[in-house]
Amino acid sequence: MDSGRTHVPIAIFRVLDTTNSAWPECAKILLLVCAIPNLRSTENGAGMEFPSLENRSWKRGQIDWTEQIVLVTGGSDGLGRVLVETFAQTHHCRCLDIKTYSDREEEEEGDLKFYRCDVSDPKAIEAVAERIKEEVGSPTIIVNNAGIVHGKPILELDSAELKSATFGVNVFAHFYIYKAFLPDMIKRNSGHIVTMASILGHVGVSRVADYCASKSAAILLHQS
Repeated sequence: MDSGRTHVPIAIFRVLDTTNSAWPECAKILLLVCAIPNLRSTENGAGMEFPSLENRSWKRGQIDWTEQIVLVTGGSDGLGRVLVETFAQTHHCRCLDIKTYSDREEEEEGDLKFYRCDVSDPKAIEAVAERIKEEVGSPTIIVNNAGIVHGKPILELDSAELKSATFGVNVFAHFYIYKAFLPDMIKRNSGHIVTMASILGHVGVSRVADYCASKSAAILLHQS
């Protein structure tokens, strides 16, 4: 292992090719989590490598959390729910949660405020963005977390599902959020946008072809 890089044996990917077909798809996907982007072949071809995170500037104390307005999409459950609860309870900042699909009514719990919105609908994003700016203020931190996966073979995917659901939520929604809130960040010369992606944006897996493609698009959109 050389300085500043971590090597991932390429055998981990071969395991996915030869693993018993009876394994649940989710178990196969979890194996891929062990390999972190950005993946590149090592010089001797024996494995893959990715840049070290040691040189990142994410240090505790750099952000005054008491002055932040954090917007998280898709915080109804899973990682998104953990994020909104942590931001609201631990950092005492103003946390907003745009719920993509939820039966929960819009409400407010301390420093946490919920908004219901179909993030795949640009008009809905424009409307909720105006409400957020009027009621709370323009977000200083945005986490594009909302995501959807169908888990179907590629030939069983419906074109409407791909456009309105998979790509609508996993990709287009990010663009709509940028359009709604990024101009304010540029004016302030301050702000952070986080994209919740996946290793599947770098490596394709059967039965989630649409998800893999959408996450790859989300990564490149963010990097661009």
